[in-house]
Amino acid sequence: MGRELVGTGKVFSFSLLQQLKSKVNTISLIIFFLLSAASVPVMILMSGGGEKVAMSDISTVYVQNGTDYSLNPDRAAQINPSFAKTVFQTADFTLENYKEHLKEEEVFVNIEASETGYLIDTYTLEESTLEEEDTDALGQVVYQLFSDAKIESVGASGQQMETLGKAVQTQVMAAEDYLNPNTADWSAQFAVQYAYSILVMMICMISASYVVQAIAEEKSSKLVELLMVSVRPLALLLGKILAMMAYILIMIGVLILGFGVSYAISGVFLDVSVLSAGGAMLGISFGSFHLGVAEAVIIVISLLLGYLTFSIVAGLAGCCCASIEDVQGANMTVVMIVMAGYLAACIVSAFTSEPVYVASSLIPVISVFCAPVQYVMGNIGLGVLLLSWLLQLVVIAGLSLFSSRVYNSLIIYRGSRVKFRQLLSMVKKNGGLKA
Repeated sequence: MGRELVGTGKVFSFSLLQQLKSKVNTISLIIFFLLSAASVPVMILMSGGGEKVAMSDISTVYVQNGTDYSLNPDRAAQINPSFAKTVFQTADFTLENYKEHLKEEEVFVNIEASETGYLIDTYTLEESTLEEEDTDALGQVVYQLFSDAKIESVGASGQQMETLGKAVQTQVMAAEDYLNPNTADWSAQFAVQYAYSILVMMICMISASYVVQAIAEEKSSKLVELLMVSVRPLALLLGKILAMMAYILIMIGVLILGFGVSYAISGVFLDVSVLSAGGAMLGISFGSFHLGVAEAVIIVISLLLGYLTFSIVAGLAGCCCASIEDVQGANMTVVMIVMAGYLAACIVSAFTSEPVYVASSLIPVISVFCAPVQYVMGNIGLGVLLLSWLLQLVVIAGLSLFSSRVYNSLIIYRGSRVKFRQLLSMVKKNGGLKA
């Protein structure tokens, strides 16, 4: 097998350079960048987000606190972001003469004990231009600050304060779900499986289309026949596939760059917090997942294995094309295989049983879409994942060996599009699948 790979690097460099020189590909990368750059504001607007929170017109709040509880004005912005630029300070004057010290955009707050509890009153000048909404919001903020101060006075920690401030939700669940709290719920599992399956499908279909098109064009131009003089068949095919993989990675990098630029710029004008809240709205709790650097590596490895599997199939499909007109049919063959795995993964996500988790992680083609997700969700162990990878490598090695046995015959073949039976005949003619 080692001799079959001699020359892979040369083919890789040549093919990648051809892709980068193409004006069509350059324009495509520019379009992808622009689309990803527009993605963040579009998602924010579609999710109901918009302009950043408007700052309150109140410039300064003077507080006269006649109680034993000390307020923490630094928390005002956490309670209501519109008061992020408002200054809170202790008043050096009293309720009797506050009008002599106050400006139009300033507010005086008086806190004092009464027979029934505590009073919090806000005062502005008669000629003040402040809206009633602003002063009402300020009253709510001061009330919350005072409530927090009372709780802190009994020795509550910061974490306990945060817990007290959280909303209370009720949830009905089965005993099995209660006894296995680390298992993500069905809606979260379906959402993650669906998103990952779409990612795999897009990468595999786009790359497969490029591989089929490139190989078919080189075959029709007889360029491949010249390369075959110094390069082994398998090296020629793998070099082409790896070049396409590098180009796809460049494309993904452009998309990530565009998204990053868009996020940074959008953060100046729009409220990007709605994006982080999107997962919670879908019922996705990332605390239920086993996410980390190791898991990110697992996802990348799984994507690469899936890419190699479908790209080798695409390479074979491209070699079976007798002319450029056959490219569409060859693409459709690969698309059908990818879609079969994608649809199976979506169906699998509807089931919540261990046998289904394991089977979907081990069956070739389907495992490309399911195995990493099932691991990240905690449905399978590392052993099952490694076995899944091993089976995928066996499939890739088998497809590579099959390709090496028919590539020579396919390159010089001229006629109607090659069928699967003809491929089997070529393998037998070239000595079978013995390595």
